[in-house]
Amino acid sequence: MPKVALQLSTLQDVARMDLLGAIELAAKIGYPAIEFSGYYGVKPSAVRRRLEELQLEAVGNHVPIDWGNLKSLGKDMEREIQYALEIGIPRIIAPWAPLQEKPTMDDVRHLVRVLERAALQVRAAGLQFGYHNHVSELVHVNGKLILDHVLERIPAELMFLELDVGWVYMAGLQAADLINRYASRLELMHIRDFGTQRTDTVIGEGVINFDPLLRAAAEADVQYYVVCQEQFELTSVDSARLSLQFFQDRNLV
Repeated sequence: MPKVALQLSTLQDVARMDLLGAIELAAKIGYPAIEFSGYYGVKPSAVRRRLEELQLEAVGNHVPIDWGNLKSLGKDMEREIQYALEIGIPRIIAPWAPLQEKPTMDDVRHLVRVLERAALQVRAAGLQFGYHNHVSELVHVNGKLILDHVLERIPAELMFLELDVGWVYMAGLQAADLINRYASRLELMHIRDFGTQRTDTVIGEGVINFDPLLRAAAEADVQYYVVCQEQFELTSVDSARLSLQFFQDRNLV
């Protein structure tokens, strides 16, 4: 059964001021694992120590690629690799790519080249590299989803997929279909829900029907459900707690 992790961007109001405190909050709420979205200048030794004290697992870190300055990609990624190695984080995930409104195959090829370059560097350091989708990768170019093009061109041993089921819903697709299609490449899965105004909400309180996609995930190689919420009606802490309760009520924790 996959573990449930919390993307710390959910607690970004706390993490920006006190990352170590946000890590502790995630543990107190009851999450057995977290996913980072940057370290806010905190030393890796301090992060590792806090994780060990709390017996909390860190499943990965979202590392934005500076798409406007790709000359710095190698240097930037090396810094993130060293940070991850010191903390003990096994995965680096590229969280997005700036695709234009009407992408072309040239855009696809550029995306593949950059992701493959980053993946080779991360894998050479003994870490895993993944890609997290938004809506923009779920549009068709030459009769095929951009995400399909990318995953066909970058082998599974170089890059896994962190499928965000919320953005899949927003693209008008069925997450269960993509989970079945990419089953062997899904180590992490972002769980996000949307309210009627297309804003983030607590898991299970929005418009997404999670039952079929969770059934599909149970048959795939998903290791972690990563809860993510970035807009709030309640406090971020209460929202994170209620989203965890969604999984507890279904005996998925």
